[in-house]
Amino acid sequence: MTDLPPPVDGAVDDTAEDAAVTPARLRELLAAHQRLVRETPGTGGVAGLIYEWHRAFGRDPVVARESDAIHLAVEPHVWDEYTDALGVEPAAATALRAVHAAAHVDVPGDDRDPMVVGRD
Repeated sequence: MTDLPPPVDGAVDDTAEDAAVTPARLRELLAAHQRLVRETPGTGGVAGLIYEWHRAFGRDPVVARESDAIHLAVEPHVWDEYTDALGVEPAAATALRAVHAAAHVDVPGDDRDPMVVGRD
């Protein structure tokens, strides 16, 4: 698997133009985020993490599945936890979330935020 699922990689350049982050830095942060999602301790990968979020929050986070990516709707604090773990500055955190929103097939219509993760 590449570091970035194609929907995410394809949204980087346009998003970077609007952010105070270079495309190279944004790709680096996105790859680190993808690794962090896959390697979240105690979850057993992306499928396990999705199961844990479903169990913990009482609603299915999966919006759509593609051959190379899963489109999720996650609680806002999930993004906060990942950007804190990555140690990113506010502008980069905003850019990370913007790429995922741009790459998402269907932005959630509720209080959750879009996240696109590569399949294991």
